[in-house]
Amino acid sequence: MAKKELLTPMMTIHKAHLIMLSEQSLISDRDANLLAVSLKAIDENRLREASYTGEFEDLFFEVEQHLQLLAGEAAGNLHLGRSRNDMGIAIYRLTLREKLLDTLESALFLEKHLLQFARSHVETIMIGYTHTQQAQPTTLGHYVAAVSDSLSRDVRRFQSAYAISRRPYSA
Repeated sequence: MAKKELLTPMMTIHKAHLIMLSEQSLISDRDANLLAVSLKAIDENRLREASYTGEFEDLFFEVEQHLQLLAGEAAGNLHLGRSRNDMGIAIYRLTLREKLLDTLESALFLEKHLLQFARSHVETIMIGYTHTQQAQPTTLGHYVAAVSDSLSRDVRRFQSAYAISRRPYSA
């Protein structure tokens, strides 16, 4: 699961952090170039598909090993100014944002199709229910529009969660 879900955000964070280190002149151009080439050389698909052997404690250390083999001592410079905990939070936030976007896309697709269905059934009569008891008649369109309305509230909640996930992290 970790490789499938967390490897891409981990590599994205490594690359972004490398850019920051270079732009702030915290590492030499030589080390920055070596690290950039090394990060690009890591075969994410091969790493993602490899079986867990127990050789490494977790994905972080497996990626570290690859970086160290490719970049040598320069690999250690990639962690200037950050901790594994910082990376962990960033990885989870990136993963959460991606999942929120996927969920939002699906919910908006469903909402659109529910409304289309409701419009096509404004005159389709059905029995309404209140507390599992038959109630006044309504239309299928009215019922489905109410379901869509509930879904639209959830969409707004997901949009709020996404907006919050984009804010800078503060402990």
